[in-house]
Amino acid sequence: MAFEGRSTSARQVVVPMRELLEHVAAGVSPPLTISRQGTGTVHYTARLQTFLPDDTAALDRGFRVERSYELFSPNGKGTVATTFAAGDVVRVRVRVTLRGEGQYLALTDPLPAGFEAIDEHFETTERDRSRSPYEGWWWTFGSFEHVEKHDDKVLAYATRMSSGTHELTYLVRAMTAGTFSAAGVTLEAMYTPEWTGRSAAATVRIR
Repeated sequence: MAFEGRSTSARQVVVPMRELLEHVAAGVSPPLTISRQGTGTVHYTARLQTFLPDDTAALDRGFRVERSYELFSPNGKGTVATTFAAGDVVRVRVRVTLRGEGQYLALTDPLPAGFEAIDEHFETTERDRSRSPYEGWWWTFGSFEHVEKHDDKVLAYATRMSSGTHELTYLVRAMTAGTFSAAGVTLEAMYTPEWTGRSAAATVRIR
């Protein structure tokens, strides 16, 4: 690539990973060389971008995290399943176990793309449907003080959580037919990052 005279234009060269792997397979790994001949200043940036698949295994570094999906039952706990029909209301049950007191905890539960969280703030029949004599409201807070529902995840926060097992439940609706995956639920102590936990990843089928 040559530049003639003074210029402020930028040029970009992208080498796909496939071509890099071909060099490695051939035993040829030429170095990246940037040089200048003549006067002037050359400004450059070299960047390598990689994307790694999410770890699907559970992780326990002080926090044990488990997640299950069950067909909604107004009478309490429903049948645990990973296959649902479009239109089904599904209860997501997240159970966390702490071996000691936790402080300033943040939980992130990614939603499979075929699910849509049900917002209890709207005065709809779904809100009434989600109430039960066993739960009171459609989620059980336990020690979580704040819960946020987004299109792709549900977040929960706790300032302090005692040692033992705590449970968070909320409702989603199966919307789109297909097979969808969700990364594991993560629980982390925001100011002591060595304390963390993650559930196993999940695959959900909607027919």
